Amino acid sequence: MQSESITVFIVAAYCSSHNSKWFSPGRQRKLDQVKSLLTSMGANCFELSIAPFNPEQRNIQAVSLCRDSWPPIRLIQLFFNALLLGRKIKSTDEHQWIWLYNTRMAEALVALALLLRKPSLKLFLQLEDLPAARQANAGLRGWLDGISTVLLSKRANGVSAVSPSVAEAFHHLTGFPSERIVLLPPLLDEAYQQKLAQRSSPFQNSYHTIVYAGGYTSEKGVDELLTAFQLIDPNHYRLLLLGPIPNQLRAQLVGIHGIEVLGMVSNEKLFSAYSEADIVVNPHQVILNSDYIFPFKLVEILASGALPLTTAMPGLDVYNLPRECLFSDSQELAKKLITAPSIWRNHRVQIDKMTKHTRKFHSIELSQKLLKNYLSKNQ
Repeated sequence: MQSESITVFIVAAYCSSHNSKWFSPGRQRKLDQVKSLLTSMGANCFELSIAPFNPEQRNIQAVSLCRDSWPPIRLIQLFFNALLLGRKIKSTDEHQWIWLYNTRMAEALVALALLLRKPSLKLFLQLEDLPAARQANAGLRGWLDGISTVLLSKRANGVSAVSPSVAEAFHHLTGFPSERIVLLPPLLDEAYQQKLAQRSSPFQNSYHTIVYAGGYTSEKGVDELLTAFQLIDPNHYRLLLLGPIPNQLRAQLVGIHGIEVLGMVSNEKLFSAYSEADIVVNPHQVILNSDYIFPFKLVEILASGALPLTTAMPGLDVYNLPRECLFSDSQELAKKLITAPSIWRNHRVQIDKMTKHTRKFHSIELSQKLLKNYLSKNQ
């Protein structure tokens, strides 16, 4: 692969404002990882944002394709601004790719406009969430996104999937050959791997540290976690809350014994929190189509070396997680938190094996090798 001659236009909803509904910690982390992978292979990357925000001023290789958040106007802006951008793309001997982060209608319109201007562009589909994966993306919106996904698959030169179940679901939805789909799972940052290599065994102190890191929309299930925490003795536990916590919820938690609201933190502090935790909780509510998605933070949780407590999530079946680590509601979660040390003792060997597998399978080195070989075969 002549990596030094590749140009990649990454189309995604870029948003750095933590208070915006467009912001997603998982998406931002995955986009950063993909860009890092591509640039390490010599690619020149440009960010094309489909979110209604201006890119950060420091990033000169970023373009916002819309300003309006109302769907009809936003989609029109995306298409025509992409058409205008397509005129500026120089035709060279370089290998030029359009890289779509997911395959919804918005991304499809940008791809269509660019391909109308430059038919020689290659198309890559990065599958994180398939259409109608969640209730919020179902209905008419999910149907339209499903159509765009099928149409994009007919033109795609390359496809990656976040998990084997997503790859299989995409194959059944579109007929795209399974053997032409490369796995590109969430990756563990090298700094996180180094931090985890130095961590001590959990449950060494008289009190136990519980960590939640992620979003705070209703589907994330944080209310269940907070309810469960009120049912246990706060003198023996402390709960650390990380991520874009809403101001209203932050104000409600002020002064509650045992709860520390850290909010958005640097990656270094996030990695430290995971590596020092005794228990990491993932209270996400049931997903509409679990085969259509794979949660980013689940990988970081399973790799943490702490006791993972989680609701039933897509992709868990391949990690051999002990059934005692699963819960369905706040009452059951509270019981798991109280008996966490004994759960750890009973399943420590199994959890250790799962942790080592997760750290290896989701390493940057492995994905870099697989992606490089895949792109070489599909140029």
